[in-house]
Amino acid sequence: RKVEDIEDETENVEEARHAVETAKAAIEAKRREIDAFRSQHGIVSIEREENPSANRLKALYSALNEASAREVNAEARLKALNDSVAQGTGAVPTSERSALGNLQSRANDLRARMRDLEHDYTQNYLAMDPKYKALRSNLERIEKQIENERQRTQKSALVDAQEQYASAQRAAQKLRDQIDSIKQESQAFSMPFVELKRMASDLDQLQEARRLAATRLAKLETARKPA
Repeated sequence: RKVEDIEDETENVEEARHAVETAKAAIEAKRREIDAFRSQHGIVSIEREENPSANRLKALYSALNEASAREVNAEARLKALNDSVAQGTGAVPTSERSALGNLQSRANDLRARMRDLEHDYTQNYLAMDPKYKALRSNLERIEKQIENERQRTQKSALVDAQEQYASAQRAAQKLRDQIDSIKQESQAFSMPFVELKRMASDLDQLQEARRLAATRLAKLETARKPA
């Protein structure tokens, strides 16, 4: 055999051995890097652990759905009240109906008494009748009370509706802020696992490179002829 062939075979075997050793050293270094990374981030397993934020997010989304419904209802109630006031048909809250009903009953009674007098006497006579004038004066006073009471109750209802809507808005926004915050926490939780999987993929590639290098070395050693 030629000396050159023997030298080439020896050189090829040495290169293959060097490739195996280099791959082995790279694998060990990568494993140390992975162990250090896992220790730094408190990751027990390379498999993704349960994200502790997941259950919190689920509960918050459920709460947000309910809060959003309350927000929509409160907004609708406020709009309805504003529309009714603008049209002069503002509804009176249930709690205020009794007092207003009493005033309206008194006004109706006064109107009935005035109609009785109008049925029996002329307008000229009634214009001078102290009793009729007193009834009309009382009716005007009560009608003014009724109007004032309506305005007061409508204003009170509007203020209450505005406060409820604002409160519903704050509650829904607070939940949205909490969800955004937990999403960020969840993302921060996930990032180390993503990086660890990338490192694991690098390790797989290094192990494959070592396997190929070891296979090549074995073939070269088997094919090597004695001098």
